[in-house]
Amino acid sequence: MYVLCVLFITVGACIYYLLKTHYSYWKEKGVPNPPVSVVFGNLSESITFKKSLGQIYHEIYQKYTDFSYVGFYKMRTPGIILRDPELVREVLIKSFNYFQANDLKIDDSNDPLVAKNPFFIHGDKWKHNRSLLSPSFTSKMVKPLFPLMEAVCQDLIKYLEETDPDKKGIEAKELAQRFTMDVVASCAVGLKADSFKYENTEFRTMAERILSPSFFTNLKLYFLFALPSFAKFLKLKFVPDDAADYFRKIVNQTITYREENNIVRNDFLNNMQNIKLSLGKDLFTNEDITIHLVGFFMDGFETSSVVLSHALYELAANPKYQETLKREIDEVLDNCGKFDYYTLRDMDFLNRFLDESLRMHPADMFISKVCTETFTFPPPTGKGADVVIEPKTPIIIPIHSLHYDPQYYPDPEVFDPDRFTKENKAKHVKGTYMPFSDGPRICLGQKFALGQIRAAMVHIVSNFEIRVNKRTIQPLQIDPTSTLVAAKGGIWLDFHKRKKL
Repeated sequence: MYVLCVLFITVGACIYYLLKTHYSYWKEKGVPNPPVSVVFGNLSESITFKKSLGQIYHEIYQKYTDFSYVGFYKMRTPGIILRDPELVREVLIKSFNYFQANDLKIDDSNDPLVAKNPFFIHGDKWKHNRSLLSPSFTSKMVKPLFPLMEAVCQDLIKYLEETDPDKKGIEAKELAQRFTMDVVASCAVGLKADSFKYENTEFRTMAERILSPSFFTNLKLYFLFALPSFAKFLKLKFVPDDAADYFRKIVNQTITYREENNIVRNDFLNNMQNIKLSLGKDLFTNEDITIHLVGFFMDGFETSSVVLSHALYELAANPKYQETLKREIDEVLDNCGKFDYYTLRDMDFLNRFLDESLRMHPADMFISKVCTETFTFPPPTGKGADVVIEPKTPIIIPIHSLHYDPQYYPDPEVFDPDRFTKENKAKHVKGTYMPFSDGPRICLGQKFALGQIRAAMVHIVSNFEIRVNKRTIQPLQIDPTSTLVAAKGGIWLDFHKRKKL
C-alpha cells in the first residue's frame, strides 16, 4: 500500500511538472502572458461560464497596456491576443495568406452542412466559394430584396400595435429574432415563416434548432472552439440531423416547384440556382445550395438580431437621439415619399447611430484566426528579438477591446454617434473598428444584414416611441453564457404608439 501511494504521488508530481513546464512556451520567446491554470491554461473561468471567452480576452487586453500583443494558453495550446491595430491589419489584410483560416474546426464527415460553409473552410476551397457567393451580396443584388423586408416590417408594426405597452414589456432580442427569422425565410427561399403570428411553426422550430442560443448550444460551441478533439470524439455538430434533412427537403421541393412552374423570384435561392445552371448540376448540387442556405440563415438571423436588439436599446436609452432619428425619417419621407434600399443606406444620422451602436455592441467580442504558415512578429515591446509564430497558433483579434480602448475612442462607455461623422471617421486609427471583421474574410452578408436592420429601425421609430422597461438591468451587462454578445437578463423595452399629427 505504501509503495502504491509513493508511486501515485510520484506519477502525479511528474504529470504536474510536465504540464507546468509546458506553459513556459511564451516566456522562452520573450512574450508576456498572464498566470495560468495547470489544466485549463487561461480559460478556466470559461469552463464554468463565469466569464465568456471574449470577457477573458478583454481582461488580458486591458492588463498589458505596454505590449503590442500578449501570449495566452487556450487550454494547453499557446495563442496570441493582438493589441496593436497595425498587427491586426497585418493579420487580417496585409499578410492574410498566413492567417486565412478561422480557428474553429468542424468535422466534415460529422457535420457536412457547416463544415463546407465558407466561414469554416480555407485555402482554394474558400476562394472558390467566396467567388461564387460574392455577387449575391452586392448592393445591386440586395436592393431587389428590400420589398420583401418591407413586407415583414409591416408585420412587425402590426405585432407591436397589438401588444399592450403597459404590460411587462417586450424582450428586444426575441422581437428582433422574430423579425430576422421572417426576413431571412422570405429572402432566402420565399417562405412565410409567420413568426409574428405563431410561436412554433415547423420552419421556425427547425431554424431555431440550428440558430437560437441555448445552454446546450453554447456548451457545444465552447467545446468546438476550446476542445476540438473532444468535440470530434463526442460527434458534436452545429446542425442536428433532423434539421439538416428538413432544410434539404425545403431546397429540393422549392427548386423542383420553381423549375416545373417556370417561377423566377429575386431571392437567394434564385441566385444559387443560377450558379447551378452556370457550373452544371454535377459541380454545384442541391446539397451545395443547402450548405449556403444554412450559412445565409446563420448570418442573417442570429447575428442580425443581436445587432438590432442593441440598437433598439440605445434608441430607448438615448431619447434625444431617438427624436433626431425621427426628424431625419420625417425629412426623408417629405422629400422622397417612401423608403427604398438606397435612401435608407444613405441616411446620415441613421448610419452614424448604427455605427456607434456596433462599436459599443459588436455581435462578436473577438475574431479567432489561426496561423497556417510560419510567420514573424516584431517583439511585443518594440525592443529585442523578433518572435516566430508557428503554424496552428491561435491569433485573437479582440474587437470589443479595441472598440472600448480610450486611446482610440475617448470616453468609450458614452454613446456618441458624432464619433462617426465623416470628419471624425477620417481620424479613426485603422484596425480599431471592425464589427464585421476586415480584409478578404470580412462578413459577406453585411449589406443584407444592415439593410434589414435599418428597415426595422426606421419603421419602428416612425410608429413608436421606445422606452427602456424597468426589467432591463442597466448599464447592460454581458451574459457570460452566450456565444454572441447578449445582455444579462435580456433587453426589455416598451413601445408606445406615436400620435399622428
